[in-house]
Amino acid sequence: MQNGLNIKQLKFIDNLFSGMSQKKAYIEAGYKSKSPDSDASHLARNPNILTEIEERKKEINRRNNIRLSRISETALAEILGIVKV
Repeated sequence: MQNGLNIKQLKFIDNLFSGMSQKKAYIEAGYKSKSPDSDASHLARNPNILTEIEERKKEINRRNNIRLSRISETALAEILGIVKV
């Protein structure tokens, strides 16, 4: 388990990152509730869930920065190739 999260909690986070609303992510993760809106909101405020979400965001930003750096290097090489001609 990551950050002490169980399978349903991890699935809830995965669902959020896939673009689902909190309520839908909660239900699709396998939770059952008479008030899924409230319970999903409560789950989303769980400190361990918030920590995992922040860690995932940081990893996404890190990967995006690497991609942008590679794109920038490629673009610079292309520009220098054009200028040398």
